[in-house]
Amino acid sequence: MAELVRDGVDGLHFRLGDAADLRAKLRLVAEHPEILERLKDGIPPVLGIEEHTAALLARYRDLRDRRASDGQRLCATRDRLLLHSKTPVS
Repeated sequence: MAELVRDGVDGLHFRLGDAADLRAKLRLVAEHPEILERLKDGIPPVLGIEEHTAALLARYRDLRDRRASDGQRLCATRDRLLLHSKTPVS
């Protein structure tokens, strides 16, 4: 999850498996609620389903158009994604 959270921007990182570090972060937010407000302001807006679908299709179309060097290509439609390959997939 750490790769989705920008430490100090839209969340706080704590060391994996370190309960004391997590407790320290929770205490920090509890003692300084303005930190939570700042972090909430850093969260980007969530895309609606239509915008998300359009962004995904655009990304897959770009991948399809750039065609991988191994002969594979992606075919994107609104309903599904297909991977075409010259070699059989086992």
